[in-house]
Amino acid sequence: MQNYQNSSTYELENSFSEKSFTVAMAINQDNKILITSSLNYGKAFQFKWGSLKTMKLFQTQQRYITNINFFKKNSQFVTCSIDSSIIIWSSILLSLPKYLQKLNSHKHSIYCLAIRPNDENLIISGGVDCTIKFLVQKIIMVLLVDNQRGDWMDKCIIDKLRWKLINKLLFKFIYTCDLLNKLITMDCKTEDNYPKIWVQTQFHSQ
Repeated sequence: MQNYQNSSTYELENSFSEKSFTVAMAINQDNKILITSSLNYGKAFQFKWGSLKTMKLFQTQQRYITNINFFKKNSQFVTCSIDSSIIIWSSILLSLPKYLQKLNSHKHSIYCLAIRPNDENLIISGGVDCTIKFLVQKIIMVLLVDNQRGDWMDKCIIDKLRWKLINKLLFKFIYTCDLLNKLITMDCKTEDNYPKIWVQTQFHSQ
C-alpha cells in the first residue's frame, strides 16, 4: 500500500514590481484590502475582480514599519516600527494625512506586535528595550452623544524578556524567546480582562 501525504501546492498567479523593498504587510478580515509598508510610507491595495489595484499611497509618520495587524471587528489596523512608536489607523480614512492615535510606550525599536483575539481590547508589543508591554483599550463614554471613543493606555510591563512574542488563540500562553535562544512559556493570570500576574511555567534552552 502506498503512503500518501497531505500537501499543498502553490502556483504563482500574479506579481508586480515595486521600486523599494517591502518590510511588512497584512490583509484585512474580509480579504479585500492589503496594506504594505516600505521605509516611511505605506500602500493600500484592493483585491478586485481577481487582481490587485493600488488604492492609496500614504505617509506613515513612522520610520521602517516592522509589523502590521488588522483588527477583525472594525476597519482599523495597527503598526509598529523601529522609531519605538505604535500607531492606530483607519483603513477608510487613509486619504487623510492623520492617524487615529499614536503610542510611544517603548524606548527603542519595536519588532513584534499582537492583538488579543476575540475581544481585541489588548495590544501586546515587544521591543529592543527588553520589555513586553500591554496596551489596554479604555472606552470613554461621551456625554450627551450616542457614541464611544476608544483610547489605548499603557497598563503593565514585563521587563527583561525580549525579541519575539506570539499571541495564542485562547490568550492562555505567551511564548517569548530572547537573543540567547531561550524559550519561555508563561501562564497568564487575568483580572478585569488584562494581565495582572505572569507566572513562568516552562523554560527551554537550546
